[in-house]
Amino acid sequence: MVPNVDSGVKGTVTIGPTCPVQRVGDPNCNDKPYRATLKIVRARGGALVKDFSPRTDGRFTVHLAAGRYVIEPSRRARLPSLQPVPVKVVRHKFTRVAIRFDSGIR
Repeated sequence: MVPNVDSGVKGTVTIGPTCPVQRVGDPNCNDKPYRATLKIVRARGGALVKDFSPRTDGRFTVHLAAGRYVIEPSRRARLPSLQPVPVKVVRHKFTRVAIRFDSGIR
């Protein structure tokens, strides 16, 4: 936690698809919480700000000062994949994001 900072990012990390053939209405095929190690870097320059992992339910809260950031996987892997997630943090607020890894299942 960053001392005296009441802003940051809150959200969930999931992975999907989870079934080879997506079945509408089948709860077994819903995206699942995913416990990946992620990093937050500054949008300008890419300097590492913080590494974090969500809880087992996929939820996370990261305290950050106001600014522009990018959330990306700590390690690059072909699968599961994640496109960089740009985030703007405003003073005294938490920006909500939904981070979804692509499992590669088709």
